[in-house]
Amino acid sequence: MSPSLSLRTRLGLLAAAASVMTACLSKDEKADAALPDAAYVFAATSDYKTGSYAAYGLTSGTALPDIQAIHSDVAVRFHGGSDIFVINRLGRDNLMVVDKTILKVVLAVKFPTLSNPQDVEAKDGLLYVSFLAYDSILVFDQASGNQVGGIDIHAYADSDGFAEAGALSFAGDDLYAVVQNLDTQDPLDKPHADPKLLKINVQRRAVDKAITLPFANPQGITYDAGTGKLYVPCVGEYTDETYQPKLDGGIVAYNPALGDATILATEADLGGNVGRLVLNDGKLIFNLGMTAADRVEAFSLSDKSVTSIVDLDPYAGGGLAVDAGTNTLCVGDRKKGLRLFALDTFKEKAATAIDLGLPPMDIVVVR
Repeated sequence: MSPSLSLRTRLGLLAAAASVMTACLSKDEKADAALPDAAYVFAATSDYKTGSYAAYGLTSGTALPDIQAIHSDVAVRFHGGSDIFVINRLGRDNLMVVDKTILKVVLAVKFPTLSNPQDVEAKDGLLYVSFLAYDSILVFDQASGNQVGGIDIHAYADSDGFAEAGALSFAGDDLYAVVQNLDTQDPLDKPHADPKLLKINVQRRAVDKAITLPFANPQGITYDAGTGKLYVPCVGEYTDETYQPKLDGGIVAYNPALGDATILATEADLGGNVGRLVLNDGKLIFNLGMTAADRVEAFSLSDKSVTSIVDLDPYAGGGLAVDAGTNTLCVGDRKKGLRLFALDTFKEKAATAIDLGLPPMDIVVVR
């Protein structure tokens, strides 16, 4: 494994990789702005034509919109340490690494053309990246961005030739991936049968176990370090023939110790299409796609009760993140901006509807 590189070296690598980057903003814009707070929201923002990233301090209330340009189809991840990961998806197919202390891009990682990257995990100086249109989970050196290996998942592909690995999560030393098995020949990317949760041994770079999920089209993986369980939201088909939400998915819990996948709640129970989950204090918080609203809800793991937090406009969800230190649930609202709620009461805070420049598409809390 390559040794850790200095920031100056990584900036040099960035310059060498400029051909895979989106254009940066001019020098007189906000790229040199001071870090807002020790805890802040980092947001990927987009109007579906242009994109940028922004930050908001959770203590000071300082907003830094439009810091630097990125792709218009993007996701963002933070796994601790110094690196924030901006995943530029179909059409750009690269990863931008942003240093959390200066909010500048310090490294660019190029992916196969039209591979459509979806998620990134980091562990022990390595990055693991999943794709919808490339049937390996690729492994990169986190310091240099060089590819150092891959994990073949072609055995789990469906008839279109791709397994469509949509999300990744470490649970202890094991890497888990969800296989969506989408029909890419269908205009709505309807899911095929046989979706899987793959348990991967990263030392051998091989799949140890494939767990069949009870619902199609898994969207993410949320790991509970306290219990060792993983929670997987499965959306199934998004709509029926009349373009109304099709309630054929649900939330699945997987217990690695027992090796069983159980249904926590169905979409029919919840009343909408489930999205990616965040976990806080024994509650799963998620977006629920409904006919008249994109609702944010909390599902209690202890008694399975559901708390409605806020209704956004349909398709207006722009990411969820929690920060226990400031008692804040952060909600990306594509119509109103960044919105903040108290985690203990789910009541909206006074400083809300924060302008981030472009509408939020995905958010993380960085500390």
